[in-house]
Amino acid sequence: ISSAAYAFSPALRRLIQMDVGLSQVESTGLGHSLNLSQTNEDVTVTLVWGYADENRVAVGYVIETGSDEVYEPKQFTLTDQQGQVFTPTAGLGATGDAVMRGHPSSSGESGYVFSFTTPPITGKPNALNLNLELVLTSVDDSAVTQPFNFNFSLPYTPGRVAEPMQSVTFNDITVSLEKVIVTPSDLTAVICFDSPDNDFVDWLPISHISAGGDRELMATVGTQRAIEGTNCTTNGYFPSLYETEGVWQLTVTELVGFKKPPPGTTGIFTCEENETNEYCPQQLRIQGEWVFEYEMP
Repeated sequence: ISSAAYAFSPALRRLIQMDVGLSQVESTGLGHSLNLSQTNEDVTVTLVWGYADENRVAVGYVIETGSDEVYEPKQFTLTDQQGQVFTPTAGLGATGDAVMRGHPSSSGESGYVFSFTTPPITGKPNALNLNLELVLTSVDDSAVTQPFNFNFSLPYTPGRVAEPMQSVTFNDITVSLEKVIVTPSDLTAVICFDSPDNDFVDWLPISHISAGGDRELMATVGTQRAIEGTNCTTNGYFPSLYETEGVWQLTVTELVGFKKPPPGTTGIFTCEENETNEYCPQQLRIQGEWVFEYEMP
């Protein structure tokens, strides 16, 4: 399989374009060509492309078999040379010219673009030395491959970081904005608050970011994940507003919590799906206006 063919794979390029941040990265020439191939039996994986910054690492790879059998990722682990694990956040899959989320068709060739959160990096290294381990499974018979291992380096782009450390109280509920990081691929903010009601769990803030002064630009929340052991969440927004400087404003408009399930209950179901299940979750939505202004260097 020639590297050139994979470097210009239409399916892989389309996957990158489907991600707003990665499309910006590729259009500005920040993506990095890798083209590393490894074969186990009749399955070949080619790690084609990658990108790394302070918010996330993304990799694009192609899977090809010697037949029409299709393999898809079963397990994947990304680590750096210090052993830090990069948590996966999102993935897109494609087969041929048909792009779909993680469900390849009957063609023997498929491509994937996966993103991972970047753990804390000491200093501002020029590059990250990484290892990607992939285990694949057959769509047809669930057969599992031996691990594919790739060692590679990616140039590292530090982010622009603001640490407002501001707290705003509205209707006796205090919300804090700890940190904002903007990179070419992503815009993230760490927002913290204590649970307003202990009968509800998995609390999330609904928020947006505006910047740009007279020519105001808006970024809306797209991904959210809890920070283990804290009362904080990391919130991802799109687009990244990377080129925008000056005074930014983050506004939290709502806090959303989910009712604790009764003891012994497994699974979460919507009310419509609850005809044969014992538990229908409830939400507590608290409206508000927690507004933070800060300088984005």
